[in-house]
Amino acid sequence: MVVETYGRGLLWVVDRPVFLLTGAAMSLSLRIAVIDDDEEMRFALEDLLSSYSHVVQCYDSGSSFLDGHKGFRPDMIVTDYHMPGLTGIETVKRLRATGASTPAVLISAFANDTLREAALEAGSLALLKKPFDPDELIRLIDEAAGN
Repeated sequence: MVVETYGRGLLWVVDRPVFLLTGAAMSLSLRIAVIDDDEEMRFALEDLLSSYSHVVQCYDSGSSFLDGHKGFRPDMIVTDYHMPGLTGIETVKRLRATGASTPAVLISAFANDTLREAALEAGSLALLKKPFDPDELIRLIDEAAGN
């Protein structure tokens, strides 16, 4: 809607939908590490998770996460499977070898039963196939947080 007042210019009023967070999503802010070599996917995941009031730190590889996350202790990890260098599964295995039990969700365009079994065996909560339903990722994060 445009409101015009003579001699004072225009005032633009834009109506946008408001999404209210309820329950666990509203009350619990987690620190989440997003690991993906695809910049667009990192940004999309950061936007999604930030919209639920989570604090998100992004990494472009498993190695950069393992080398650089010491100052950022994540409550949750969301990682792509197929990346240059370490795969998502190798990243989770190396993290587990340090004694960390941080919950992890893997995502992959190439998800199948064999990869799902390997992800679970490495200590991941789940393997989501790209494109995935964002609500499914949020549900897994809420479950991992005990909500």
